[in-house]
Amino acid sequence: MKQALMIGLSAASLSMASLPAEAFVVNGGFTPTGLSQSAYIGSGQVSIAGWDISKSYAFLVPDGTAATTNINQAGFGPDPVWGTPITAPSGAPVSLYGDADVTSPSGSGWFIAADGAYGAGESYTVSQTLSGLTAGKQYVVSFWQASGQQREFDGDSTSGWLVGFGGSTASSAGMNHASKAPVSGWQKQELTFTADSANPVLSFLAQGSPAGQPPFALLSDVSVKEIPTPALIPGVIGLGLTALRKRKKQSVESSAEA
Repeated sequence: MKQALMIGLSAASLSMASLPAEAFVVNGGFTPTGLSQSAYIGSGQVSIAGWDISKSYAFLVPDGTAATTNINQAGFGPDPVWGTPITAPSGAPVSLYGDADVTSPSGSGWFIAADGAYGAGESYTVSQTLSGLTAGKQYVVSFWQASGQQREFDGDSTSGWLVGFGGSTASSAGMNHASKAPVSGWQKQELTFTADSANPVLSFLAQGSPAGQPPFALLSDVSVKEIPTPALIPGVIGLGLTALRKRKKQSVESSAEA
């Protein structure tokens, strides 16, 4: 019985781990509309299907060298808060430290890079109203994050993402970034929330400190997956018991034939 129970639990674990992400999120890879180069997204000049964009100091960046050469190749701006051009202090293009290509982890082709200390974090960076969820059920929000720092600035910094899900919020793992270090490797994050409605708003707010460094947080490949309810587990355990009985029967028949 103990062995059967272990088989059933293993099957249950495998079933939960292999469940595909539902299509709750539209365009989790941030593919833009009518844009082929990096661009400042805080001035309302960029459209990302499925997402609303706030007036934050954030950029939509394609895979490749754009992150470390010019994250506003489209030349969009000015800054809607300060009214200043989107350039580095020297007037050079805005870019992050590093020389290697920066590529979205699942190959979606795009990612967001946002200054987490901009405007004291007063507004979200991007958000989306989800649909088709069930109030009271739990969901896992998955995404990838990385950290960076804008060129022409120095000093150690920290960054991350504050994720909103309906009326709840949770923070990603904080990322420590050494002064002038290149863009970090991607880290997968999974945060669990309980839906408070069928249409909660999913939002991402870049966070970072200290102000003036600027500490950049990168975001890519967002998905939402429903967690199976415990009621499903007994059924999966039952499948394990059935499989064990069948195995024992086959073993007895083999012994009799021998």
